[in-house]
Amino acid sequence: MLQKIVVPILFAICYFLFLTYGYISGKAPDKGSFFGLHYDSPFARAVISPIQFIWILIIANALFSLAYHFGFISYKNFLIITIIAMAANIIALLFFNLFIAKESFDWPIVIGLIFVALGSIAAVAHKEIAQMF
Repeated sequence: MLQKIVVPILFAICYFLFLTYGYISGKAPDKGSFFGLHYDSPFARAVISPIQFIWILIIANALFSLAYHFGFISYKNFLIITIIAMAANIIALLFFNLFIAKESFDWPIVIGLIFVALGSIAAVAHKEIAQMF
C-alpha cells in the first residue's frame, strides 16, 4: 500500500525537477562563458545548459526509474502508471507555478487541469473507489 502512495509522489518530484531545470535554463542569458569558452547564442546556451545542470537531470531520471520500478510492482499496468505520471505532472506544475514561478493563475486553465488530474486519479483508483460503496 505504501508503494501506491510513493509512486505519485516520486513522479511529482521528478516533474518538479524538470520544470525547475526548464525554468532555470530558459531564463539563462544567451551571453556568457563556460570553461573559458565565450558564447553569444541561444543555441550555444541550449547545448551548455544540460552540461551545467546535469545533476538535476541525473536526479530526475533516477527518481523516474524508481517511480516506474515501484509503479510496476504496485500497479502491474503501464497505462495506469502513465496516468499517475500525468496527474503528478499537473500537480507539480501547479505547485511550481505557485511557489517558484509565482505567475498569476489563469483560473479556467487551473480548473481544467485540476479536473484532468482528478479524472486521472479516479481512473486509476476505480477499484478502490468501487470497494468503498
